Order: sequence, then C-alpha cells, then structure tokens
Amino acid sequence: MQSSDRNAAAAALADPSPAPERLAEIAAQCPELRPQVSDHPNIYPGLLERMGEAVGEKPQPEVPQQHVLTAATIQLSAA
Repeated sequence: MQSSDRNAAAAALADPSPAPERLAEIAAQCPELRPQVSDHPNIYPGLLERMGEAVGEKPQPEVPQQHVLTAATIQLSAA
C-alpha cells in the first residue's frame, strides 16, 4: 500500500462517519491499522471476528485510560 493510501486510511479512522464496509477495506489493506479499526465506533462484530481469525486471536477494543478504574482511583473517589 502506498503512503498516501495509508494516510487516507488513517484519516478515515479519525472520522466517526465511515461505513462499516470502509472499515473492512482498511483492515484488509492496512493490517497495522487494525487496532484503530477495532476501536472505531462503527466497528461490527463480524469484522472483529475476521480480523481475529486473520491474526489468530480476537482483537479487543482498547479501554481509554481515563475509563480504567483502579483501587487507588476508587479510594480517592470515596474520600
């Protein structure tokens, strides 16, 4: 894949409006962007499964750090 195509794919992932079919194209053409594809709001379960089969595991969407609760966070909240 050419650099300009990869840049266009990365830009599409920053946009919340691409159709699920476009996400499937990006996942197929740019395997290095699959983590971003799996985090996209328009991802669908079938694509997550196909991406997982392609690499031998099921990718999980990343949990943004601000949404991760730890014991320290809970203790601070309770104080």
